[in-house]
Amino acid sequence: MPPTKISLTPSGKIRLRVVPVDGADRYDVQYRTATGNRKWVHLRTITAERKLDLGNLLELKGAEVRVRAVGPGRAHSDWSPPQKVEAA
Repeated sequence: MPPTKISLTPSGKIRLRVVPVDGADRYDVQYRTATGNRKWVHLRTITAERKLDLGNLLELKGAEVRVRAVGPGRAHSDWSPPQKVEAA
């Protein structure tokens, strides 16, 4: 089961927050732009704190972000549904 809530909260920067998933010790984060080839690009793997500033994506309004939980032995969940980066 993928992380079910991704909160993109603009406050000068956009902060991604991931709801914990049982058994996960890290989370892979990908994004894709609203234009161009729209391929998913690995942004970062986050660990225990489960949050990531996405300030550099603020210029990419309309970009999408998705997350998957990763556990021991690289076992992973499905990707979360894509969520659009929207400026407030």
